[in-house]
Amino acid sequence: MNKILYFLLALLITFSSCKSNDPADTLEVNPKSLSFDFLGGVSILDVITTASSYTCTSNKDWCTVVISGNKITVTVSGNPTDASRSAIVQLKIPEKTLNVNLTQTGSAAILRDSIALTKFKLLSATTGWTAGTPMNTWAGVKVELVGGERRVTELDLHGKSLAGAVPVEIKDLTELTYLDLSDNALTGNLPPMGTLTKLIVLDLSINKLTGSLPADITSSTSLAYLSMGQNKFTGALPAQYSSLTALSVLDLGINNLTDAIPTSWSALTKLRYFYLYGNTLSGSIPSYISTFSKLINLSLEYNNLTGSIPTGIGGIATLTDLTLSKNRLTGAIPADLSANANWNTWKTDVLNQQTGYVLSQSAPSQVKGMSSAKVQQMNSIQLKAHVLPAKNQFYK
Repeated sequence: MNKILYFLLALLITFSSCKSNDPADTLEVNPKSLSFDFLGGVSILDVITTASSYTCTSNKDWCTVVISGNKITVTVSGNPTDASRSAIVQLKIPEKTLNVNLTQTGSAAILRDSIALTKFKLLSATTGWTAGTPMNTWAGVKVELVGGERRVTELDLHGKSLAGAVPVEIKDLTELTYLDLSDNALTGNLPPMGTLTKLIVLDLSINKLTGSLPADITSSTSLAYLSMGQNKFTGALPAQYSSLTALSVLDLGINNLTDAIPTSWSALTKLRYFYLYGNTLSGSIPSYISTFSKLINLSLEYNNLTGSIPTGIGGIATLTDLTLSKNRLTGAIPADLSANANWNTWKTDVLNQQTGYVLSQSAPSQVKGMSSAKVQQMNSIQLKAHVLPAKNQFYK
């Protein structure tokens, strides 16, 4: 009997010894630490474990984790401050706990950009921007690496029902090369924009902006596309725009601008689209326009321009559209204009001057014999916005 008891006791001891030597479940993760820049982003953790299941948690609400099999997706939102921040992603099985340390940098520059964009978001509910998501995922916003920092380089908010004044914080978007706020309901005077020195495209057209045209945009010598038409700007055309020698498009049509076309604008020889129509400009058409050899469209109609049409405009080989009607022009039609292959297309947009003002009898014979009904028909032509070329033709 004693032998049987000894045998059972030995068997129990052996069984207990074998059980205690069973290996514990393993848990490994790769990578063991994570780093994000201030824009945030997504990273994948690889998990290796012998356990049937494991848990994963984050100790910060700006860092979320989702388990899918042996993969963990870690998502970090943008850092809204200029200070770095940290979080811990913790993995657990009954026998073991692992911590993945996570760090995220901050940026004073991107913080300023973020605040500026937030001001635009307050102007409208149609931007479609979601708070807490990285700015580079927002519609109309492009973020690029500039000088070792990620900055906002493009902002396209055309047709987003923006209302109110343009935020003064726009001055902080100093790496912008493309800014389109057109087709909105923006009002008031423009804030200082002289810090936006890298602009290539600036479109503020079709708003309700007032005050003088901004002279400080001349700080952006790379500006190729400038459209501020269909607003309520007043005052004279800035002579300083003569420094914008990279301009291909200049649209200031349908405003309340006065005085003469500056003589200094003779430097704008790269202009292809030159729109000043629908203002109350006075003085003569500058003769230097005939030297703009790349000109495609010249639109000066509906102003108070006087004098004669300069010789040479009709000789610009690239010119396909010319509108000078509804001014107070007199004198002879230059021979190069009437001889141009497009004359029959242009003539109603040249000869139709304001009531009481007509071009001289030196006009081509087909104009002299024009019926009164035809003249009346031309006088009923309504002011219309001219079409501008696609901005991407001038951008990068």
